[in-house]
Amino acid sequence: TAVKDRVVLENVATGLEYLQNIIEAINTNHCLLLGYQKFGQVGYEKIVSPYALKLFHQRWYMLAKTQENSMRLYALDRIHSLSVTKETFKMPADFSPQEYFSEYFGVLTDSSVPMAHIVIRAHNWTPNYLRTLPLHQSQRELESTADYTDFSYNLRPTSDFIGQLLSQGSGIEVLEPQDLRQ
Repeated sequence: TAVKDRVVLENVATGLEYLQNIIEAINTNHCLLLGYQKFGQVGYEKIVSPYALKLFHQRWYMLAKTQENSMRLYALDRIHSLSVTKETFKMPADFSPQEYFSEYFGVLTDSSVPMAHIVIRAHNWTPNYLRTLPLHQSQRELESTADYTDFSYNLRPTSDFIGQLLSQGSGIEVLEPQDLRQ
């Protein structure tokens, strides 16, 4: 059997058929005519300037600037039509997708959520998972004992980060800030 038959990858959500056109538009700074429909809402079309792609939890997202001059994130699995237009855009020389997402855990970027210094206590096997796959680039190991390890993070705790913490069950405990602990 071929090696490809022995490598098992995670399934990625639908929308991959648009990936090549988005990459082409990013590469050439061409705008996209995007047909999009959020879950449970009415679909719409708009022209966007694609800035970046991000893969998060098996789902591709496109970060784009709208004609209203706001940054939006579009999940590729919710795109129902997409075409590269003749219209071009100027990518800001100082824009960095890594910097744009640096204060966040995943893809939810809400600047109204204040920055926080978060300390968690990881129990059992969880410290090893966090050491080998940090939740965020700001992760620091503060203290380690035979029973637990404390880690700190500096980020905006949006709901996707909170969901990630909750998914660890009894493997972690939030120590601070108090409002996040509760």
